[in-house]
Amino acid sequence: CTWNCRNPSVCAKPECRLVCEKAKGCAQNYELPALSPAYTVQQSFAAEKAHWVLYGWGKCGIECGKSVQTRKVICSTGEDHECAFAPKPPTQQDCEDYTKCNAWRSSEWTQCSQQCGRGHRTRSVWCSHKDANECLGEKPHASEKCVDHGDHCGECEVELFGGRSFTGWRASFAVGKYGTDDLVGRGANCEETSAIKVKGLCCRAKLYQYGDFNRRNKGWKVTLPVGEYDTDELNDRGIEDNDVSAMKVYLDTHCQSHGVARAGDD
Repeated sequence: CTWNCRNPSVCAKPECRLVCEKAKGCAQNYELPALSPAYTVQQSFAAEKAHWVLYGWGKCGIECGKSVQTRKVICSTGEDHECAFAPKPPTQQDCEDYTKCNAWRSSEWTQCSQQCGRGHRTRSVWCSHKDANECLGEKPHASEKCVDHGDHCGECEVELFGGRSFTGWRASFAVGKYGTDDLVGRGANCEETSAIKVKGLCCRAKLYQYGDFNRRNKGWKVTLPVGEYDTDELNDRGIEDNDVSAMKVYLDTHCQSHGVARAGDD
């Protein structure tokens, strides 16, 4: 840059600017040429030509036969059109994989045969080759022992109702012993217990005719497992006149350790 001035002391020094336009296929502006020490570089950066970035190929779509596999391909600038000066490499290709053609395969395990306890579970096992003798390695087990100790094994609640079909007043009871005063204090009318619900697989409700748990007088005593019982079912089990004067709510330890067979299991 030059300037003509008769009196340089009153003539401002000119500014020289170099402007670079972004070239097609360029990730950044190109590096500026070296300047004289008399000038200060306000901004400098290196240029990098945009290029396609290739990621690794994924697995073949199947493990026994012909399929396709894919990979990720992006422009280094993050904008595919800035790499358009070069053809984009393929993102998909044919592949073949026969590593599992002679392998054992299996289905998901069934639920444990016992709820809350020790049981067994099963699964289907087959050879992917039509001839099982061609499968490599030892055949996986199709059954195994299992233990179910889920949260449901510790659930226990009993509800007493004043109406025949689980209507009327309702009183709830957790694990514990309840004499007549305890039942009444929780809202139960001992002489009008017309329906009962026992909730929890291993929950039990032991009902007594007398409020002292039949210590002084012999009366009926009935234990109800999990289930819902209306008036007729209570009478069939020996609870007379809808009169429940005492109750014990507890978890059956045998049930918790040995469990209950699931519906449909032998």
